[in-house]
Amino acid sequence: MTDTNQYRRLSQYLNKTRKTLGEACEELEIDIDDVDDYELEQHIEECSHCGIWGIDHKHDEDDFPVCKLCFSLVGR
Repeated sequence: MTDTNQYRRLSQYLNKTRKTLGEACEELEIDIDDVDDYELEQHIEECSHCGIWGIDHKHDEDDFPVCKLCFSLVGR
């Protein structure tokens, strides 16, 4: 998948959900094999603690993406 609009569409669909990438791709009729993880991470990230997708996650001390709620609970 090289089309930036596809990544935007995928990130809008996943935002604030706990759907798997596979579920989202199936529902949007996108071939999951065409999705580049690095390119997707430029648009959206999955919280490493609770699994919710978001566009504004912070990063913890180990540089893992963490949502606002988990960040406030963990503190780092």
